[in-house]
Order: sequence, then C-alpha cells, then structure tokens
Amino acid sequence: MRNPTKTHQNTAAPAATGPTAGSANSFARMHVNPAGDPGSSLTLRFARPDDRGALAELAALDSSRPPAGPVLLAEVAGELQAALSLSEHTIIANPFRPTAWLCDLLRARAEQLETAHRAPRFRLGSWLRPRLSPAIS
Repeated sequence: MRNPTKTHQNTAAPAATGPTAGSANSFARMHVNPAGDPGSSLTLRFARPDDRGALAELAALDSSRPPAGPVLLAEVAGELQAALSLSEHTIIANPFRPTAWLCDLLRARAEQLETAHRAPRFRLGSWLRPRLSPAIS
C-alpha cells in the first residue's frame, strides 16, 4: 500500500504518439516523448519475468512490496519509474522523480485495456452462417 504521506510532483502529461506497431504486445505498449526531448521517451508496457529485479528496486524506493499479477510499467528513457498491478490496482512509483503524471497515464491505460477486454465482440461470421434447425424426430 502506498505511503499516504508521500507526494509526487505534478507536471503536465505529454501527448501520446500512439501504439507501437509490430511489437508482440503493441496492444499494451505506447510511446510518448515528454517535453519534446528525444532522449527521454516514455514507454508503457507489460512487465516481463526479467523485470522482477527492477520492480523489486522500485518497490524498495517506494517503501512497498512489488506488485503482483499482470503489471503495466512506465519507463522514462529506459528507466523504470512507475508500475501498476492490473489485478490489485496498486501503483508503485519512484518518489524521487515527478511521477504523478506517469501514475495517471498508467491508470488511463489500464482502464483502456480493461474496457477493451470487456467490450462485446461482434462476429460477422455468425451472421453469414446459415442457421441449422434441429432435426425433428
């Protein structure tokens, strides 16, 4: 659980440039460029098993435990700054960096993913297939 006494400096969120095409998890990957600086790109993506060490370090900085379940990460210039557990809806973030806008982006992305997962899917194929009536015995 987050320490309620910690505050994150609030800065304006940069505009997103959209999903990265061609990646295996492009549905959850998004890049933005904070402050227009080419050296400080932001990536939102799902955590992989090799991210465990970085998540443990971030949790230690945040005085909390690493998030469980599927986790969305926010990396700035390749450095992990915040993470959101999709199963627990908890966030850990670097308390020494301005991360409030990253937390907002993670929450918004999680909501998009959840909405897309719940959305009913229309299947045209079911309309095109002829309906077979049950045989009457």
